[in-house]
Amino acid sequence: MAPVSKLTLTSYRRTLRKRQEMVKRYTDKFRRDAMRITTTSDLTRPQVSSDLGVGLSTLNRWAQKHQHDDLMSIAKPFNFDYFLLYDLPRIVSPPHFGYS
Repeated sequence: MAPVSKLTLTSYRRTLRKRQEMVKRYTDKFRRDAMRITTTSDLTRPQVSSDLGVGLSTLNRWAQKHQHDDLMSIAKPFNFDYFLLYDLPRIVSPPHFGYS
């Protein structure tokens, strides 16, 4: 394997630095506002992404996460004690046809 020259390492570091500068960081408030606009307006996602200067794939990823977070916020934890006391006997017991 050939040794890596100093010039190659320098250009590699320069490329990494440029890529890091190109990456945009968005605040949570900006993301929430973008999702509010996406869900409440009549604009399509490509229109919203173009207006906000955000990539469509980024906006779609935020929408998936937003939808998942909404579902998780309304989900209730499973109450096992309630299940054992009330639901399980109702599920397991045979139907009652009025015979004594």
